[in-house]
Amino acid sequence: MNKYMEHLSELLSEGLEKYSCSEQYKNLLSVMSKFHSYSANNCLLIALQCPEASYIAGYNKWRSDFHRQVKKGAKAIQIKAPMTYKDKETDEERLGFKATYVFNVDDTYQIPSKPVVPLGIDELQGTVKDFKELISCLTSSSPVPVEFKNFKKSAYGYYSKSEGKIVVKDNLSELQTTKTLIHELAHSLLHSDDDKKTREVKELEAESVAFVVCKYLSLDTDDYSFPYILSWSGDEFKEILKESLAEIQKTADKIIQDYVTYNKKK
Repeated sequence: MNKYMEHLSELLSEGLEKYSCSEQYKNLLSVMSKFHSYSANNCLLIALQCPEASYIAGYNKWRSDFHRQVKKGAKAIQIKAPMTYKDKETDEERLGFKATYVFNVDDTYQIPSKPVVPLGIDELQGTVKDFKELISCLTSSSPVPVEFKNFKKSAYGYYSKSEGKIVVKDNLSELQTTKTLIHELAHSLLHSDDDKKTREVKELEAESVAFVVCKYLSLDTDDYSFPYILSWSGDEFKEILKESLAEIQKTADKIIQDYVTYNKKK
């Protein structure tokens, strides 16, 4: 392992310790909502080095794809990039990782002679915009049928593995309906064939996914999500986080990618 990869490994170890408290975890999930396609480890590295990052790319990508120049003296963010190499003993091709550098948009400027390239895609702002379309998108991407109806349980919704469906109360506000559906959708994606995880782990994972996706959609669920997460995880928060972070990232990314694909087809 070269010194750059050793440095990143040390950062990751320190980062898990740092982000295992609730307030810092909230910041980490916010970073994940911006960089949902990045691995959990790379999201952690970005949060550690540049928690205010909003859009990142490599030096050459900024120039070629976005017509922006990295400012002189800008501080790079180190992340891990996949690479292939040949095993010296077997001559087989293997997959490994190398340290690479990216820069936040704030450390770039528009090249005057080039046309402006928009960054990212439009996000929902404030209250739930195009609510019916969003619910249609989420239900169409669900691996199980979704029902909206009244029921006696105190919960706002539930995923039933035995019945093979998601149920959401039909008299909730638009924001609560959206958050609840995403939470139960996360359960259906993460926990359909897993009986080994405790309920505490399952609830932390599902609500963390819901927070990341809602943050991406510019829906504010902070005051609801974090008391909920901590009510289930308690003193075990740190250990659960270490085991679950990668699955949280992958599941949130899938829901977001399904949302993006759905809107492109419209």
